[in-house]
Amino acid sequence: MLAGSNLSIVEGHEGWLFLERYEDVFPLRTAADLATWSQTTLPLLRSILRSRAERLAARGIALVVVVAPEKASVYDELLPAGYVLDRPAAAERLTEAARQDGISAIDAVALLRQAKGAVPLYYDVDSHWTSFAAYRVYRSLIAAAPSRLGLKPVAPDCVWYGDRPTFGDLGVHIRPERKGLIQQADISGSEVSTGVEIYDDREYAFQQYHCATGRGRALVVRDSFTTFLSPFLSRTFAETTYISPANALPDDLVEELSPDLVIVQIAERALFYMPDGLCDWSIRSWRQTYLESQADHPARKHNRRARQALRVGDWSGALAAAEAAAALDPDDRFIHNLAETHLRAGSPADALAACEGTSRPADRLLLTIAAYALWALGRQDEAIDRLQQALTHQPLNARLQFQCGEWLLEQGRPSDALAYLERAVANAPAHTTSWYRLGMARHALADYPGAEAAFKSGGFG
Repeated sequence: MLAGSNLSIVEGHEGWLFLERYEDVFPLRTAADLATWSQTTLPLLRSILRSRAERLAARGIALVVVVAPEKASVYDELLPAGYVLDRPAAAERLTEAARQDGISAIDAVALLRQAKGAVPLYYDVDSHWTSFAAYRVYRSLIAAAPSRLGLKPVAPDCVWYGDRPTFGDLGVHIRPERKGLIQQADISGSEVSTGVEIYDDREYAFQQYHCATGRGRALVVRDSFTTFLSPFLSRTFAETTYISPANALPDDLVEELSPDLVIVQIAERALFYMPDGLCDWSIRSWRQTYLESQADHPARKHNRRARQALRVGDWSGALAAAEAAAALDPDDRFIHNLAETHLRAGSPADALAACEGTSRPADRLLLTIAAYALWALGRQDEAIDRLQQALTHQPLNARLQFQCGEWLLEQGRPSDALAYLERAVANAPAHTTSWYRLGMARHALADYPGAEAAFKSGGFG
């Protein structure tokens, strides 16, 4: 058993290591009894995928989903004594739910269990699948894509597998550290060129690759398992874009990139987090989220520090870094981070001054920060007006729709709130609070059957 700062490991049969805890998620414990998870979390995950599929289909974009199984879901016979997993696995349950909703979804658990043999599909010292396993999943992904795309998968005889010694993401955390073999795939043929590679301290990543012999454009919502898929995927499409973290598919990014296919790859362990029903709807544009750290700008270092501090709630650190960035940013390229820092640090007047004192054209983020600042200052009508302006930049944004509806409801204006809340649940049906507020609005308008239906849809009935 080990223990690192944010994970713990157990050793099973034949020296195989298994992830017991990652941050506040316990994959083995949760997977042992999925009854509660199936009643609470699974319906929300299913709703998010269904909503994405509907939005993509409206744009003529195909969707394929694959859940990367935990090693224990495939090699449960190697678990330590006393560990028994519930069946079907969480990955299988979400896959089946997606298929019932008409979504193309790969059953990677069944696929890999059937492929078990002399060639390992997972590593003894790592939590990820091997390149050989990833190739099997990749072939299924391409087979599930619409035939109209005319995709040609990388042929088996173009792939060579070799082993190299390494500690792996589990072996490095035990004492003494344990080395094992990690598979490396060499692929002949098509060359891949790099368009963009941006990593924002491992939290947000945006990568784009091009291949002259590939076809179509793919957007891949990825996590660490995709590292083993990407050499194959990047040689299949003319343009392949990868984004992480894997819990969000920003709608404005989809609209601008207009891919032919979206692949959503989720690690099974990630299914045990309670999902954010508004995950696809940010107040930031996708460029501000993913590309801001790429900026070749004198303020870049300070801006990165400000963003990092904002994420961890270090308001004083964020303010110092944002002010340092502002001093080197005469065009106010990063002024929104200073405004957000003031707002979160409890200085709405300073946040509003930052938003209104810039010559930069107002965008969704600046307008939304200004709206929150105005609301905190008690200028409620102005706040709602500013939020409505923000919605003109992205009319489908469920996060803004919900906030506008909630504020109108707080003002005692349920008839005005109703349309916003109805649009919020239409675009983010997994956001339970939107359903609750919708129920409150309908109840205030004496629509009691409608209120009851909204409460039940949000899980409150």
